[in-house]
Parts: sequence; structure tokens; C-alpha cells
Amino acid sequence: MKNMLKIYNDPKGDAYRKLIDYAMKRAAVFALADREIGAEEAPAPGGGRAGALLRRLQPYLIRTCTMGEVRQRNNIGYSPKGTVYVYQCCPEAAEVLKKAASSMHAWQYPDLPEDLSFWDAEEEDWLVNVAHEEMLYIRLSEEEGRALAEEIPGVFVMGEFNRGLDAFLEDALRHGAEKLELMGWGLEEVPEKLTRMTRLRELQLFEQDIRRLPPALFGLRNLESLTVYTADLEEIPGEIGRLENLVQLSVYCCSYDRPHQAEKLIGIDEVTLSMLPPEIGELSKLEILRINATGLKRVPPELAKLKNLRVLDLGRNKLEAVPQELLEQLPNLVHTSFEGNPFGE
Repeated sequence: MKNMLKIYNDPKGDAYRKLIDYAMKRAAVFALADREIGAEEAPAPGGGRAGALLRRLQPYLIRTCTMGEVRQRNNIGYSPKGTVYVYQCCPEAAEVLKKAASSMHAWQYPDLPEDLSFWDAEEEDWLVNVAHEEMLYIRLSEEEGRALAEEIPGVFVMGEFNRGLDAFLEDALRHGAEKLELMGWGLEEVPEKLTRMTRLRELQLFEQDIRRLPPALFGLRNLESLTVYTADLEEIPGEIGRLENLVQLSVYCCSYDRPHQAEKLIGIDEVTLSMLPPEIGELSKLEILRINATGLKRVPPELAKLKNLRVLDLGRNKLEAVPQELLEQLPNLVHTSFEGNPFGE
């Protein structure tokens, strides 16, 4: 039985090129969207780089159709207007696609036509790509999905075969995942395998029983975004300063992914986290900082070193005052929030 299996990551480089070859051999046609052309206009290649690519693909064009004509059958028809270009699958067209982009999610306007997708012989979706939303699915059996994941490192297919946590993390590690979300596994500590995923750029943890962030987590030097939801966090370790590429840091305590399994739902007064480490000032690329629902009473002066900070959200803490002098030292700050703090009560 075939199902739409999620491809968890964005295949890039060699993985992207091999996936194009894999699709060309198994699908009947592929499709691209030009969402800049209204349905009422005669279909024609657009301008710029996207239009130039459509012209290079002209020898393989089967037909064009409006979004309305494919909307009920194909995911690529989600926009209100535009043109869908349908092409034959062949090695020559594959070479054009492989030279035009380096990843599946790169198929976005204005650089390229949108949402490179593949259809079967009945022109039903076989490989769905919604690039802006980073959504990628392929219709395969479990056996085919497992075989594809084993055949092409960097194509992180999700199925029943890797539904368990250990198998999921092992595949994330093997495929060099750049984005990872862990939620609802009942974890009490950060898995050691996660601390070895050196290509991670985005990490979201939503596990109510995790109380500690291990120092090894901050060896992931490529992290650009780190979000932690948990009931109670002991501290943010000083090793946080090692994340030299971090752009966004968010910590939300009093958060429960499985509230029915919690022995007790705690309030802000009971959260252990009460201070930010001075090393947070070393995060020179940080633009967004959100620390919510903690026992934080004051802001460290080192925060003034975050000259790229644009958003500072310190709502629902225990702050005794707004750090006005510190805020005046942050030239790029455009949004602040201190709602739910006790000062002024």
C-alpha cells in the first residue's frame, strides 16, 4: 500500500540531484508553477531568471493549464491565479532541473518557478513540494520509503519504519538533518544523539519533563534557532555563549505537551530558572530573544552587547523593573514586551 510519506528535510546538493533522477525514472510528468501569470492571460514564460528557465524547459513542455484546472487534484494548484507548466520526464529535463537549483525548497519565486512537483501516469500527485512552507511528501509504500532513505543519504523519509525515537534520531543523524523538532516523547533529558547532529540549524524541544540543557548541546555551532518549551528549567548554561551563529533564542517554561501526564502543573513562582547567564552577551548575531514564564528577576548588563537584537520578549517573568538604560544601548531594537511582570503592581 502506498501512502504520502513525509520527507522531513530539504534534500540538498548530491541528495537533491539523486532525488531528481529517482523521480524522473518513476513519475510520468513533472510540474512547475508561475504564480505571476493570471488565469485570464495567455500562458507564456515570465521574466527574469524564472522565465529564462521556463524557456530552457520549452522542448519538454507537454501543456499548460490554469490553477483552477488542477486545484482539485494537485497540491501545486493552491494559489488563486497563475499557470502550471507540465513537462515530460526525461534525462535531458533532469539535467536542466539539477543545474537550476541545489535543493527542493529552492523552487521559489522570483529566482525560480515555484514548487517543482512530480505526478504519476494518472497525473495524481506523486511528489508534492510546497517550497515556501518547507513541505515535501512522496507517495511510496513503506518498503519503498525505507529503500529510498537507505539509497540516498540526505533524503530523510519518514514512515512506520523509523517511527520510534531511536530510529528517528538515528536517521536524523545519518541524513544530516538541519532542522529538528522533538515533542511528546516523554523525555526527561536531551538525547545524546541530538548533541552529535552538527549540521542542525533549527532545533525545537517541547518536552515538559526536560529540566536541564546539557553543555554538549551548545557544541552545535551551526544552530541559528533554538526554542525550548518545558515545565521547569533549572538554568540556561553559560555554554550558551558558544552558539556564535544563533539568531533566535526562545525559552518558555510552564509549558506542557502532555498535561494529563504531569504530576503537578506549576506556576511561575515555582519555576527554577531565575537568571540569565552573562555569557548570553556573547551571542553577537542574536536578533530575537524570548524568555517567558520564568523566575527571572533582573536582566544581566551583558545583554547590552547584543547590538543586533531586534525583538526582546521578557513577558510573564518576575522582573522588578524595566531595564530602561540597557534598552537604550540596543540600537536595532524594534519590539519589546514585559507584560505579566510584577513591577508597577
